[in-house]
Amino acid sequence: MLSDLRVAAAKKEAEASGTTKAKRKLAALEAATAAARAPADNEFISENDILGPRKKAKADYAERMASIQKGREGREKFGSNKGKQNKATPSSSTNREKARNKPIMMIMGSGAVKSKKQASLREKQRKLRAHINKSKKSRR
Repeated sequence: MLSDLRVAAAKKEAEASGTTKAKRKLAALEAATAAARAPADNEFISENDILGPRKKAKADYAERMASIQKGREGREKFGSNKGKQNKATPSSSTNREKARNKPIMMIMGSGAVKSKKQASLREKQRKLRAHINKSKKSRR
């Protein structure tokens, strides 16, 4: 029967993708096929036949854990891979790398930036001159 084939295809899709949309579609198709196969006059009608498809019942702890484990299969271990991509030996990102990506508004409140803003022109010149001299010495 065509409806059975549709249900089978929806089941396959729900298992493959695991999305809630696919699962809802499967539940709706199953409810439609159950409604199509209405009971004869001498049989009792169940509550589900009258109410139709309902929201899925809340999963218990074991079911939740099972679905989590299913989602983890074939996946790498948890944790950040930040800073590990372009290195010969894998290691975490350096403080310098982290500082580069820090939001500007966080930095604006730091003492280092505030003192730079409040420094006089003479102090800024001194610092720049010292930096230049230091870099010249280190090149030798």
